[in-house]
Order: sequence, then structure tokens, then C-alpha cells
Amino acid sequence: CVCVSEVIGPQTEMLTYVARFCFVSLAAVVAAQDEMTAEQLKPLTSFRQQHRRTVDGRLCAAAFVQDKQVYTGCTDAPSPSGGSGREWCYVEPQLVVPGAEAWGFCAPVVDYDAMRDAAAKAATKQATMMRMLVAKLSKAQRAAEATLGLCVT
Repeated sequence: CVCVSEVIGPQTEMLTYVARFCFVSLAAVVAAQDEMTAEQLKPLTSFRQQHRRTVDGRLCAAAFVQDKQVYTGCTDAPSPSGGSGREWCYVEPQLVVPGAEAWGFCAPVVDYDAMRDAAAKAATKQATMMRMLVAKLSKAQRAAEATLGLCVT
């Protein structure tokens, strides 16, 4: 006997996700047509895809509007200073320091899978080297003990 919730459960989760995505997309379209208020941007902030940072370490805003275009992350559109060709974002409002720019250039995306792989390889290499050194020390210890044994007899 198959329970109805076992069949409908995964589909309901998927439909919920799709509905949320559509709501966020609709909010983005509305934002592009009119100036958005903080309240209108709020739904966009709850579905942050990445937690990007600026090169100086400040967290990028989850959503912002620039030239009537809504962004939910770093963009390569012309920056507030007019420059282009480099990703930038506005920073979270609570991280804006008086007298400093409210935006910054984005730091590169970190590939955590590659970092984990590199760390695992480095750890394996270090463990192999430590085993080799322990074997050499054990051999040296045996040789020293044998030498001391010759002196005693």
C-alpha cells in the first residue's frame, strides 16, 4: 500500500519551489517597471543564490535596483561610478560605513569543491611524508639501540 503523502509530498515541494521562483521573478519584473521600495525588494532577499562579497570583504546585498534593473547578486553592468567590465554589487545596508561607497567590486567566486579536493590531496601527501619520516626514525632508533648493545657487551 502506498501512502498518498509519499507520492504527493515530493511534487508539492517542487510546486512550492516553482511558485516561489515565479513570485521572485514577478517581483523583479515589477521592480524594473517602477522604483522599488525596500518592502518590495524583501521577497527577493529571501532567495539569495550566493553569498558573494566585495574585494574588501563586505557582504553583497541580496537584491538591489540600478537604472530600473533589479539585481540579485553581482553584476557586470556599468557600476555607479560609470565603469564597466568588472563585477560589482551594492553592499548590505547595515555594512555601509559613513563616508565610504555603498558598493564595491565583487571578489571572485570561491569553488569550495576544488578547495576541498586540494586540501584532501595536500593532507594525503603530508600523511604519506609523515609515515616515511616515522619509518626512518624507527630505523635510526633500531640502529642506535644495536650500537648501544655492542658497547655494553
